[in-house]
Formats: sequence, C-alpha cells, structure tokens
Amino acid sequence: MANNIDKMAINTINELFSKLSSNQTTIMVCGEFKRGKSTLINALLDMPLCPTDEHIATSTVSIIKYMNTLKCKIILFLGLGLAACSDNFTDLEDGQGNEIALRTIKLDVSVNDLSRSGNISGFTNSFYLYIDQTGDDYDYFVKMNYADGKWKPDTEEQLYFIDDENNFQYSALCFSDDTKVMTKDDYCNSEFKYLGGSDVLYAKKGDEDCSIDTKGKLTIKFSHLYSRLSFSYVDGEISAGELPTSITVSGIRNSFQWAASSGDFSTAELYDDDSEIVINKGSDDIYTYFAIPQEVETVTLDLGDKYSCYVDNLNLAPGSAVKINLSSTSADN
Repeated sequence: MANNIDKMAINTINELFSKLSSNQTTIMVCGEFKRGKSTLINALLDMPLCPTDEHIATSTVSIIKYMNTLKCKIILFLGLGLAACSDNFTDLEDGQGNEIALRTIKLDVSVNDLSRSGNISGFTNSFYLYIDQTGDDYDYFVKMNYADGKWKPDTEEQLYFIDDENNFQYSALCFSDDTKVMTKDDYCNSEFKYLGGSDVLYAKKGDEDCSIDTKGKLTIKFSHLYSRLSFSYVDGEISAGELPTSITVSGIRNSFQWAASSGDFSTAELYDDDSEIVINKGSDDIYTYFAIPQEVETVTLDLGDKYSCYVDNLNLAPGSAVKINLSSTSADN
C-alpha cells in the first residue's frame, strides 16, 4: 500500500515538473452566467474571441490555446461542447474549402523626421489607411483615429490580416489638416487633385520600417511627402517690425493629381499652373510653405515694398527642408 502511495506521489511530482518545464500556464475563468467572463477574456487577449450578447452567449466549456495557425474544433462529449481555438477567433473558408487564417491587425505608427528638425511636424491624431489583400471581404479603406492609447477605425469595424504577407498591400496618408475628408474613390483616383500649402505624410509597404508580421502587427512609419520651404531675413537693415506680413512666390507649381493607392509617387502628374503663392509671416518671423515635390528652374519672390529677387535651380525633394536666407541684395539657398 505504501509503495503504491509513493508511486502516485512520484507520478504527481513528475507531472508537476513536466508542466513547469513546458512554459505553459493554464488559467481557469469561471463564474455564473452574465458576469463578464467572455468580456474579460476578450479584453485580456485584445480581440473579440469569445461571443458576447445581452443574453447568454457562452454556455459551453471553452479551451483557448495559442497556436501558429488558426484552428477551431468543437467536440461533443456527454452533451458538453468543448471549443479549442488559437490566437484568433474564427474559422473561415475562402469559397473553395480552404481555411483562412486571420490575425487582428494592430498598429505601430511613427514618423520619419530625419530630414526635419524638431518634433514630428504635420502629424495629427488621424490618418487614412488603405489595405488590399486576398478577398474583397478583407480590403479596407478607413480613417484611423487615435483615442485611449490605441488606433481605431472610425467605422468601429475590426481589421483582419489574412495570413499571407505576399498578398498584403497597404499604404497610408495623413493630412496635417485633420478635418480634410477623403473617400476610397479619391484615394484610388489618378485624377484626384492635391494642393500644396500644408504638410502631407505618406507610407506604403516596402518603405523603410513599414511591414506586417505573422501576428498581424502592422508597422507604419510615415515620411513627409512635401518639402518644407522657408524664407527668413538675415539682413540687419530690416528690423522685425518692418518685415512684410507676407511675401509672394511665383514659379512653383502648386498642385498635382495622383492615385495614392498606387504606392508610386513617380506616377503623379504636376499641373503647370502659374498661380502666385502668398506666404504669410509666422510668429517666428519666418515665411514657411509646404511645397509639392518638384525641381524649379527659377523662383521669383516679391517681398512687398522692400525687395524682389530670384532663386535659381531649386530642388524641392520629398521630405526635405529647404531654407532660403533673404537679404537686401540677394537670396541665398
């Protein structure tokens, strides 16, 4: 009898050691109906894995395990349903009987500001996200808003990544003017017109630090699409109080048309407009304007009743910061 007890104790100890060495932890969540068990699990996993409803929605024992691929099994045993699922919540097919593995998309957003000094100028708390992947049901065009420490689509829908990086294409566009409205047709239309003046941020698959991993983490690192062009007086002959309230610039094209969904800015078509651009003086006594990317042979500056001058061979590259110093006799790039 004693030997049997010793063997049982040894077996129990071995089982405990085996569980400890497996790096797996089992957590049991139990309670009465309608007490928030499913809501708690969904919050811990940050995905709608367990169904919730105002009525009883989960009346079976569910076993949730992490797996590399999506699986969902329902086992009937003595009238009880046992459901075992992986790290995502649903089991779908592509119409041909093939299983589709889904991942909830989570965003990691930043701005590449290497070519600009200071903070991430032009970045706001919202941007437009375009996703194209296998199956129209998982293509998205949404406005993402930052709230409560997370990026959330304004449609309140959940975004999913089909587990195929090769077929996952995406791009994102951010206006410094947070009130600017854009539709999917605008985003995909090669004739949609963009104007200079305020900064625009852009990111796409293939850019540096732009990727999605197998768990659905979507990393977006925006770059400045426009060039920040600034003019400032350095001549002591003109005091701050005598500076003109604005200067007028001509020779810079101020609009272009482009389908942002293409991911290729080289397809943008610049308008050959001859409109003058009025740049107001900022509180720092600098005249700043965000110009669309282009190379300009000659820029003419009308500095009010003070001076007029020319600037030749101006390269306004995407993401660049071009500063021009004005004096009583010249403009130095």
